[in-house]
Formats: sequence, C-alpha cells, structure tokens
Amino acid sequence: LNSSYESQLQGSQQQAETMQAMYAGITALMTNLSDSVEDTKRSKDNIAELSTNLSALNNIYGNMLTAMKS
Repeated sequence: LNSSYESQLQGSQQQAETMQAMYAGITALMTNLSDSVEDTKRSKDNIAELSTNLSALNNIYGNMLTAMKS
C-alpha cells in the first residue's frame, strides 16, 4: 500500500511540475504577444506618418515640375 501511495505521489508531483512549466510557457507567450501588439501599433503609426510625408513630398515635386514647365 505504501509503495502504491508513493508511486501515486510521484506521478502527481510530476504532473504538477509539468503543469507549472506549461503555465510558465503560456505566460511567456502572452508577454511576447502583448509586446508584439505594441510594436505593431508603432509600425502602423510610422507607416501612416511616412505616407503623409510622401504625399506632401509628391505635391512639392509636382509643383516644382509645373513651375519648370512654365
């Protein structure tokens, strides 16, 4: 009976360790995912700013070409 209990206790301990490792992995995954969301937001903002600047630059060059043709 004691050896059966000891075997069951070891199995439970291994299962608890496995679950703890799994939760640690999930926590790390969620942290990385959260960081990725912030990076994606910054990239989106930077691309929008780049698009605005490019449009303004195109307008300037367009005006320069128009002035040169006149």
